[in-house]
Amino acid sequence: MEDNKMIAESMKALVKGSSVIRAMFEEGNRLARIYGAENVYDFSLGNPNVAAPAEVNQAIKDVVDEEDSVVLHGYMSNSGFEDVREAVAQSLNKRFDTHFNSSNIVMTVGAAGGLNTILKTIINPGDEVLTFAPFFGEYRNYASNFGAKLVAVSPDTSTFQPKFDEFEKLINKNTKAVIINNPNNPTGVVYSEETIKKLAKIMEDKQKELGIEIFLIADEPYRELAYDGVDVPYLTKYYDNTIVGYSYSKSLSLPGERIGYLVIPDEVADSADMKAAASVATRILGFVNAPSLQQKVIARCLNAKVNIEDYIEILRSKGFGGMLVTDHDSYGGYEAYVNSGKKYDDFVVLRGIEYDSLEFGHFIVILPSDTPDEVYELLRYKGLTLDKLIYIVHCSDGILGPAHPYGEPFMSFASTMYWNQPKQIAHMVHFDFVEGYNACESNKSNRYARRFASDCKVPLTAGSDAHGSDCVGLGYALLPETIRTVDDLIVYYKEENHPKVGGTRYGHTTKDRIGSFNKVLVYMFYLYNKVGAMFKYPKRAKAFRNALRALNRRYIIFRDRN
Repeated sequence: MEDNKMIAESMKALVKGSSVIRAMFEEGNRLARIYGAENVYDFSLGNPNVAAPAEVNQAIKDVVDEEDSVVLHGYMSNSGFEDVREAVAQSLNKRFDTHFNSSNIVMTVGAAGGLNTILKTIINPGDEVLTFAPFFGEYRNYASNFGAKLVAVSPDTSTFQPKFDEFEKLINKNTKAVIINNPNNPTGVVYSEETIKKLAKIMEDKQKELGIEIFLIADEPYRELAYDGVDVPYLTKYYDNTIVGYSYSKSLSLPGERIGYLVIPDEVADSADMKAAASVATRILGFVNAPSLQQKVIARCLNAKVNIEDYIEILRSKGFGGMLVTDHDSYGGYEAYVNSGKKYDDFVVLRGIEYDSLEFGHFIVILPSDTPDEVYELLRYKGLTLDKLIYIVHCSDGILGPAHPYGEPFMSFASTMYWNQPKQIAHMVHFDFVEGYNACESNKSNRYARRFASDCKVPLTAGSDAHGSDCVGLGYALLPETIRTVDDLIVYYKEENHPKVGGTRYGHTTKDRIGSFNKVLVYMFYLYNKVGAMFKYPKRAKAFRNALRALNRRYIIFRDRN
């Protein structure tokens, strides 16, 4: 029999021209066996050279121990576990000011599975898919899987930015999708907001001119690998017909686990049908569903990408000797640092949290080292009323105070609609400090905050409120070098010492960029907080009872500052 008679004609060329990158990988493995892996430098596959965060390993153990085995290892909706999809959606909302929910998320077998799923959903034979050279070589194969032709826009080899004139000319009635890889593989180039706006404008104009729908597919496995304060725009905010494919291969170093997701916004044309079709496509392509165990794991590790060590190095380079980690309603960043086993003799890392109360915004909470685990667990569930928060913190011998008290309404104590209510004023006596300088607030807001601290007769603290590396170290409180633990810090503030605070304002916050539209986002955040608190009520109520039992009915003695 003639060779290759048994395989499909369409596969013969693919086998013959199999990925050069994959061939390099196999050759690297062969050479490593001969000369030793330490003597072979492999530049082929995008295997991370760093281990998965310790939080991932712990999450795997916890999921296996805590989840019902029948549910954990069983079938679920083809789109994935609803609680996982909701967790992913809320994480995106918090990071990018979007408004997704579980229905907008389809869990996928990595980004590759996601791209094949969405192409199966939208492509008819004869359609064209555009992308920008140089591009990830598998795009051509993904398009051909469904009878589409991949058309590449030639590169500007001096900048590797898109050639918009050529791009516009290549769009025709057969164009169904445009794939953009940002940051780009293989060049590493990041397309700026200006570039994305130009791209979106061309596509919008072409849709109207040709009377067709053109989908922008954002392939984003490298999104987190952007440095030096470079902003990677989130494309759903610029073009309605945008679908995002994401993978945890790079951000959590999990390429072999094949876990990712698609985002299909409500703004996409025929979004309801699109979401339903993508779910079916996941099944009929043979994936059936994304790996169930890994879905549950990544739901617990959505904040694990935060690399505290990077922040530490920035702070050390600026001459700082320590930091208080205060993630929103999470100890994930601090725990990932502790689990990494990394220690510094010349730098102190302390555990704190920024808690979202039900009615009075955000509060910085610092608990002693002997605090029961049940209390820490409670503070992972937003939505406690302020009186309950004060009670729990002070029963634990901890301290708390309002973060950015004159910041945005519903996020800040003094700016809420409740300011004139006697209940709010009554709470002021229970604060142990006030954040008197926040690098992301205006000078006016910080000035009012310091006056507020004076009225409350409490010390100041300060911070960067950093959500990215370019903001780290801009706000600070100067504390004695003798403070090495949270217990030292708590005693320092309980003794009513007054540290010097200050910093430099960070002028690239979301509210700076969007201007007056920020008012809309403020009210959206208010609704998000209320709804989020409502959904977390059963778990929060149970956690509150557990915390009270663990504290063994400790009594509080409040200080009289009058």
